[in-house]
Amino acid sequence: MKKAIKYLSLTLIFAYLSSGVVISAFQDTYDKIGGNIFWLLVPAVAFFMLAATVNDVWLAPRLLMKKRYGLYCCGVFATSYAVALAGLAGEYGARIYFGLPMRITNYCDPWIFIDSFSNCIMLSLILLSLGMWQLYVKLGFELKREAKMTDRLKNHIAAINSRLKPTLILDKMTDILAALKSTPEVASVKIRELCDYLRIQLYELPAPPPVPIIRESALEHSRVTSFLVERRFRLSRNIIFLLVLVIISFGTFFSTPDQPDFTIERIVSVVFMFLLLAFLAYINILWLYPRFKSNGSVRSYAWSVCIFITAITFPLIMAQIITYEPNVYDKNLPLVIEIISALGSIITLLLYIGGISAILLLQDWVRTQQRVVLLQAETARQEYAYLRKQINPHFLFNVLNNIGIIAYDDADLSVSLMNSLKMLLTYQFNNISRDYTTVADEAKFLESYLVLEKSRRENFDYTIEMNGECGCAMMPTLLLIPFIENAVKYSLPSCSAPTVDVRFNIHASRLSFKCSNDFHPEDVENMKNGGIGISNTRRRLDLLYDGDYSLTCRNSGKTYCVELEILLK
Repeated sequence: MKKAIKYLSLTLIFAYLSSGVVISAFQDTYDKIGGNIFWLLVPAVAFFMLAATVNDVWLAPRLLMKKRYGLYCCGVFATSYAVALAGLAGEYGARIYFGLPMRITNYCDPWIFIDSFSNCIMLSLILLSLGMWQLYVKLGFELKREAKMTDRLKNHIAAINSRLKPTLILDKMTDILAALKSTPEVASVKIRELCDYLRIQLYELPAPPPVPIIRESALEHSRVTSFLVERRFRLSRNIIFLLVLVIISFGTFFSTPDQPDFTIERIVSVVFMFLLLAFLAYINILWLYPRFKSNGSVRSYAWSVCIFITAITFPLIMAQIITYEPNVYDKNLPLVIEIISALGSIITLLLYIGGISAILLLQDWVRTQQRVVLLQAETARQEYAYLRKQINPHFLFNVLNNIGIIAYDDADLSVSLMNSLKMLLTYQFNNISRDYTTVADEAKFLESYLVLEKSRRENFDYTIEMNGECGCAMMPTLLLIPFIENAVKYSLPSCSAPTVDVRFNIHASRLSFKCSNDFHPEDVENMKNGGIGISNTRRRLDLLYDGDYSLTCRNSGKTYCVELEILLK
């Protein structure tokens, strides 16, 4: 049913579009063919519908949907050019059938192919808009699937929090802290009670939903895609677009396809056509389309475009009369024919803007929308993975038992460790579902992790240095912990006294983060790729900042260093 409505709508649109083409081609002989001119719309519409069908059935599914954007554009242009030439052949046949004099004196004249080239650009934009709509629908389904997967992961994280009862756990830790300061024996009993509670809850956690892995190829850009969306090509894109408008405007030189008229009046008309098309395009690019992006209403956008085109139609006709061929409006054609022709011109301009909007829409999807949803999905995966790692029984029981033992010999140290564990879990429970946190909170979280790791290891030390205002600057939650985990993991096996050095430096709304650790030269091969955690963090950074960040991993002698620079919110 939807497909039938779609093709019916296209038929009506192409009927109006064809009316302008047919009337322009046969207006000199209207007194001889009269109402038969309407029958000439049938083959014209058929040619347009054939091009739309080829695009819908073959070009878009096999090229556009498979990200072969360059081949798709070539296919659209070839189809449009074939339709333009077929239209001239149709005119030739119609004039022979009705016994009309030929408008084109030489059908082998090279100028015909140049005129057809100019005319087919507009049809190419129309076909591009139809193809982009298919891509829009497909990407919509893909993003909904990613969003559902993200929701499942976040719901599972919520289920874990609900089962663990974070408030209860943190209250028990507060009781343990109070006991550690006075009676270690009571603290040990409370620690065993907390361990028993965690043992029951952790071993009976609900199974996670299946989590598909985002392939790196899903975010890779072809050369054509890169040229289409990357900001460094913005000037080149605008130059090429203006050249396309020049090519379209060049068709104004032709009174007939084989007879260009290079007069002053025609040059003025070409300049006028170019300025008109550029004006329409950039009003859409700079004003109408950004409004559509902000409110997301297709209906409101369509009405805005229609009102805008209708408002400039009368000034356009007046400018055409002033600049060239005022006799176009002195043919004494029936009012119905003139109205249909005017409507055809309006629809042509609407489809022209639609083609430009389709390209803008593709840019928007490739550059922003898909990346945002994939970021949410990837963030949920990493949050879930880290939550599972930090609430696993081995880690918690090891730390809690260690605190219970230390309490008998060093109450202050046991209190410090318990505070660090409580801070670590509080941060996770409160921030696991938040996209951003302050740099200060992230640094405290990392310090708590290092404190606990130091209590579990021998001859391990760390330093944390902070420069700049960290209290209000916002950064992505749990972004830096993979670097710290990696440093701790690879600094321990072979070094007699390994050290992890962490530094934060905030300047001009940017964070420079540096993490270095001692390591044994034999571990270089294992650290070469930075581990799975850092690889996943690179992917998250790509999604977050779209390349606007700096991450380097290097080793010098016996020190491995990670340096990251990002923009803060």
